[in-house]
Amino acid sequence: MTARTYEGITSIHYAKIVAEADKELSMTLAGNSGYASADGVTINWNYDPASQVLVLQCLAKPWYVPESLVDDKLDALVRSTQ
Repeated sequence: MTARTYEGITSIHYAKIVAEADKELSMTLAGNSGYASADGVTINWNYDPASQVLVLQCLAKPWYVPESLVDDKLDALVRSTQ
């Protein structure tokens, strides 16, 4: 599945994303990189505070969940915290 790259993510913005991910995705993002799973969906993330770039990627999902739905939720998470 395609990685989603977001630029201009400040450390304050990233802290909001981490806080909202717990509520919106039922996933806990701990640290600047890692993996998280909920409801059969697994994502990984990598945040580079120096370049202000966040990469989110869905690694696994149930067969009945369209990849576009996961991508839309990741995009909405980032947009909602700007």
